[in-house]
Amino acid sequence: MQVISEPGTTHFILDFPKACGRSSVPVHAFKLLWTDNYNQGIAYLLTQKPEWWHHENHPDQILHQIIVDDQEKLNSACPQHCIAPLRKPEKPVVHLSKIEWTDSTWNPVTGCTKISQGCQHCYAERMSLRLQAAGVGKYEHGFRLTVHKDVLHEPLQWKKPRMVFVNSMSDLFHKDVPTAFIRSVFQTMNQAQQHIFQVLTKRPLRVATLNNKLRWTPNIWMGTSIESTQWLSRLDALKHTDACVKFLSCEPLLGPLPDLDLDGIDWVIAGGESGPGARPVRVEWVREIRDRCVEQNIPFFFKQWGGVFKKRTGRTLDGKVWNQFPVAMRSYYRSRAGQSRPKA
Repeated sequence: MQVISEPGTTHFILDFPKACGRSSVPVHAFKLLWTDNYNQGIAYLLTQKPEWWHHENHPDQILHQIIVDDQEKLNSACPQHCIAPLRKPEKPVVHLSKIEWTDSTWNPVTGCTKISQGCQHCYAERMSLRLQAAGVGKYEHGFRLTVHKDVLHEPLQWKKPRMVFVNSMSDLFHKDVPTAFIRSVFQTMNQAQQHIFQVLTKRPLRVATLNNKLRWTPNIWMGTSIESTQWLSRLDALKHTDACVKFLSCEPLLGPLPDLDLDGIDWVIAGGESGPGARPVRVEWVREIRDRCVEQNIPFFFKQWGGVFKKRTGRTLDGKVWNQFPVAMRSYYRSRAGQSRPKA
């Protein structure tokens, strides 16, 4: 057995060809664990030992625990533990989402800065700080805005069509995200025609400014957040984009929106704030938006009432769960012969 020492960790390595008598092993027979020495082209392949499997974002923490606390067990099983040149898994990791109106998330950018009242209790900030404390490498900078070139092509590896929420942990159109990087994200979305990409921003003015520099394929939906009447101008900026599907997210809804002009809008999401310090939403605010959507035949999606314990308050409005999506979604998937939207 060979031992490689690096700062802060020790890796026990068994020579792959000698141990297995072959130069490769089917990836489906192992669980692929990424480590900090990714750039050196190394991945650990663990056999069917569920108690040793761990979340992909915590390799060093758990790997160190296995080696230090369970060294004898590891040694006894070492013929089953091999090291091989890093290669892409046959089934790339897909980040499934619990967000009700999407299937998966893709975060080529993480971190952000607050620009309006809706940002006050940002869930992405809370989550980023938790992941930073847990030692997740992607969030080593906490909630500081960071671009991740290494995940730019991730959706190209996902074969099954799905709806993908772009940057659930950031805002693609933040002023500090380079234009060249935004265009790279769009290039991936242009190529991954099997998916629908839902891009949501609180900075639609920048979207409108960059509009002619971006290629708006039909699978890119562009949305903006409007939490109160103070930010109705975001709606006007959104309408100046060439996105085939334009949508609104009225979440967290912090007040009534009596002057909401939905002409040219294809979809509306509404919901109350959730989590610590959640500000209450009133049923009449939600009804007003719902009724306007019904009048104009615009799909309406009610996400949640929210509150500190959102599961208790649910998402039923007037005895009904509103799960409507744009007609464009159905027609888009029909156009992808033989493909259907996967379940989240």
